[in-house]
Amino acid sequence: MSSVVENHLERQEFATELLANGKRILSLPSSEHVPTAVYELSAATKAFSELYGEGAVECAEAYFYYGKSLLAMSKIESVVLSNALAGLDIDTPDTTEGSVEDPEKCSKEERDEVELKVAEALEENFEKHESIATAHIYGADEDVTDSEDESEGEDETTEDEPEREDEPSDLELAWEVLELAKNAYTKIVETSHGLKKVHAVSSLSDVYLSLGEVSIEAENYPLAVKDLVVALGMKRTGPEDSRSLAEALYQLGVAHTYAGNMLESDVSLGNAIAVLVKRKKNLEKLGSSHGIDLEVVDLDGLVKDIENIVSEQRNMPKNQAGKMVTSLCVRTDSIVVARPLDMTTGGSA
Repeated sequence: MSSVVENHLERQEFATELLANGKRILSLPSSEHVPTAVYELSAATKAFSELYGEGAVECAEAYFYYGKSLLAMSKIESVVLSNALAGLDIDTPDTTEGSVEDPEKCSKEERDEVELKVAEALEENFEKHESIATAHIYGADEDVTDSEDESEGEDETTEDEPEREDEPSDLELAWEVLELAKNAYTKIVETSHGLKKVHAVSSLSDVYLSLGEVSIEAENYPLAVKDLVVALGMKRTGPEDSRSLAEALYQLGVAHTYAGNMLESDVSLGNAIAVLVKRKKNLEKLGSSHGIDLEVVDLDGLVKDIENIVSEQRNMPKNQAGKMVTSLCVRTDSIVVARPLDMTTGGSA
């Protein structure tokens, strides 16, 4: 019995170390570390699931961070795709070679060129990613190797068919894993009390926020708005100057913008600004320190960026909403990804 307990504790410690390492890597500022974070958090999720069973409340944190890492990977791949297509003019009607007026009217040669550029870009930037995704879907590395060896003969006869065409995308995996996190944290909220419940509600609000981002990436804007409204309701129970509250308001504004709800977007973005301004004032009351001064400067930059977005929206003709959305998408990366609103250096979170 003692050896069984010791084995369980060792596996628990191993899973916890994997999770901590994955979280640390995911928090690094450079996106080049994201594939490694995906790998570590995938392994952590598998380890926790084997220990406690899929869907167990003990797996909630691993599910959440693994889902976040998959969302981050999906965003990076979107950028790679955009960069791969940067050389193609899809806005202006032009008959010169290499330009595309309408994707539906592309010639076969132009479509092949696009596919080749995307494939080359993905291979160059994310060489390790296929093995990570495959490991998640098919299990341990040795199982993958065996299945590849067994299917070599079949591949020769189905050369023109895509391999594992049913394999889900990172965005689909992110949604599935975050749904598991949502269910697990919901159980904790329903069965806990006091400080434990407060922490569980905070974590659950973060899950809904990430689910909202997934829906924005998937262009399911009504669902994005729905999830972000839930996240916002939970975050309003916390500090009124919380950066995570400001982020929820900002993301809700983004979702409303994509959905064409410009009035609601204007209100949400304005409320995000108000929260950040309040945080700045509260920090300034604490006096000057290196950490506080850095955050005040960062808050000033965030407020200015969001104010510019609001100004652009107000001056943008309705028939140009699509162009405004594209602009906002770029700004989303600069505001949320490069400088996350929930990253604190001082004061209340």
